[in-house]
Amino acid sequence: MPSNRTDELEELGMIWDTADTAFAENLAAARAYYTQARTLAAPADENGNETREPQ
Repeated sequence: MPSNRTDELEELGMIWDTADTAFAENLAAARAYYTQARTLAAPADENGNETREPQ
């Protein structure tokens, strides 16, 4: 495929590798969670309350 077509598709948001895209989305979610919670540990209960002291 000519590079200009590739560039046009990428500008439209073409996903070439779904695994890479999923990883990038999950990494962004982990970063956002860490920014808010200051930990990557999942909450201990359904309300988001931790039952142990943060490290």
